[in-house]
Amino acid sequence: MTGPGDFKRVHRHAPPKDRREGPSQGQLTDQTWDRRKPSEEETADIWGTSDQFNYVYQPTTADGTLVARVTSQSNTSSNAKAGIMFKESTSAGSPYFLIAAGPSGDIKVQYGFNGSIGEATYSFPNVWMKVTRVGDVFGAYLPSNGTNWTDVFHKTLAINSNASAGLFVCSHKSGVLGTATFENVSYTPGP
Repeated sequence: MTGPGDFKRVHRHAPPKDRREGPSQGQLTDQTWDRRKPSEEETADIWGTSDQFNYVYQPTTADGTLVARVTSQSNTSSNAKAGIMFKESTSAGSPYFLIAAGPSGDIKVQYGFNGSIGEATYSFPNVWMKVTRVGDVFGAYLPSNGTNWTDVFHKTLAINSNASAGLFVCSHKSGVLGTATFENVSYTPGP
């Protein structure tokens, strides 16, 4: 996300509406993100027993920091979400840590399909977010004034070091298309 690299896109749908399965590969660069390419998908949720969302990611090999600004999101459901995450693998049910914005700008941090905390409400297009990984400790941050990051939550999770880091969008309504626009995306390896 900080230069050319191999990025992959995963589409998860509830059967039988699956029109594209598994990962498709492509080249994405910072220029693609800065042109405000929307991510869109018809997906149910990332919660409980559901692991259905659109995910554009980059493999990682250990610690790192992922930052993005969500500038818009369609209002397909009050529980729709778009944001950034670390996920152990692209397999359904693999552990994750995410920070997300809902269509009304409400921010949540979620992990492991059953852990969630609400944090704040921001106004689009100024929904900045950051997630970090240092060993097994994952952190979520929001900017207090647009430039200085405030630590909002940390969680120790058993996620292997070859996890992915990426952007996701979830409409929270099967058969309904959800969209989100991301800008200023960057991934930095290391603590």
